[in-house]
Amino acid sequence: MTDYLKRIFSQLVAGLLAQASRLVRLAALRQVLEEYTAALEEAAQLEARSHHDVIDRLPRITAPTLVASGRFDGIAPVANGEVIAAAIPGAELRVYDGGHVFMMQDPRATPEIIGFLAA
Repeated sequence: MTDYLKRIFSQLVAGLLAQASRLVRLAALRQVLEEYTAALEEAAQLEARSHHDVIDRLPRITAPTLVASGRFDGIAPVANGEVIAAAIPGAELRVYDGGHVFMMQDPRATPEIIGFLAA
């Protein structure tokens, strides 16, 4: 390879490496921004939820009601389900093994909930 071609090739490779490095930095920045945005959205949801209290309206529910809770749910603990079920006349509380996604963790949950809805 001639010196001229070597020089052109070296410049081309250097340019490609610089572009790749820039793309890697942009991808990392994008990920940081996505994580930051997700954290802001979660904080906004939690803030909105903290002001949403309808416990005094629950006794007006007259439809058959199943309150389902996950035994290990750290987001909506069983105690919340107990309060809700106690406030709705005739409500039934069922506690399943699992956390916030107990429907996927306890194989009894989904068939029982479907059975309740179909009754």
